[in-house]
Amino acid sequence: MQEIDKNQITQMLLQAFQPEKAAGMKAVIQIELSGNPGGSYYLRIENGRLDGGEGKAEKPHLTLISDAQTILDLLQKKSDPTSAFFQGRLQIKGDMGLAMKLLQVFKNPLG
Repeated sequence: MQEIDKNQITQMLLQAFQPEKAAGMKAVIQIELSGNPGGSYYLRIENGRLDGGEGKAEKPHLTLISDAQTILDLLQKKSDPTSAFFQGRLQIKGDMGLAMKLLQVFKNPLG
């Protein structure tokens, strides 16, 4: 298993973000990670811009609950979200349509 730090996940999200695919989108996503590095993180997408940080968002549209390794595997396309969801490694609460849209908004950061 790969050693993960929270900056690595943040950088991968920023690199994977495709602003042109998020034009007109307004969403707040809460990410709850277990394991190392666990914690609460939020992403805010608005008009093709992405920002976020550590902490809890007020009234997120979507909450993703997983362990850090699963999120890293998803970002690196070593795992797919549908399999992770049905295997119980990824829980999704809130707007499922938004969850599907995120598949287009974030590309594989490794090319």
